[in-house]
Amino acid sequence: MGEFLSIENEGEAAKEVRIDKFRRIYNMTDDELFNQMERAARLSLKYQKWVGNGLGDFDFDESLQANIDMISRFRNDTRGISEISGNTRAMLDQDPNYTSYLNNLESNIRNKLSSVNNADEISGLSFTNLNRPTFNTGANFFNINSTWTINVSFENVKLDCDKFSGTLKIDIYDQFGLDNADLGLSETPHPSAWKTRLLDGMWAWFILQRVERTGGNYAPFINHFSDSITVETTIN
Repeated sequence: MGEFLSIENEGEAAKEVRIDKFRRIYNMTDDELFNQMERAARLSLKYQKWVGNGLGDFDFDESLQANIDMISRFRNDTRGISEISGNTRAMLDQDPNYTSYLNNLESNIRNKLSSVNNADEISGLSFTNLNRPTFNTGANFFNINSTWTINVSFENVKLDCDKFSGTLKIDIYDQFGLDNADLGLSETPHPSAWKTRLLDGMWAWFILQRVERTGGNYAPFINHFSDSITVETTIN
């Protein structure tokens, strides 16, 4: 258990409080741990409703049900890919971080296309090492915040002399799981780690996923959603 309990630059008093909390949660049954996860989902959404964080209004009950559905999928070990939709997707679409990301991605792709000398060079362009989106989901910890990987591809490409147009499809993937950084247990903690570790349900999630006593039965699944951007530019 000790390997999970190191936080950089943490005072001794804070460390003792956190270790006591971890031990208490560690000794819960699996049912109690999942109850803590659902309680954390409710508390985080209530806080999100209060602070707003520029995400606009959202349906509390629908968002809570989406979070509980994800927790149930995690509990039932339904691995594979789950599609993000409904109110959860609407919250992501409202996120100013995501809007900015799409604008920057379009600009980046358009600049790459504009740099080619002729149409034959388009097929050789590399779109690797692109930034991944992050989301300002505030305290809604069960929604997507950072992302795991993306895949981009072009569809409906048209080339008329020096005029290029096409639909850029973006597939975004994120694991429904926690790593050490999410709870501040690494040298480069996630920026929201200080909030995440306040909730017993987040420690419960971490234990269910990562501690051997649960038998490794609760593995993260993959959340997925896609988006598209129309890209038009002039090539040399």
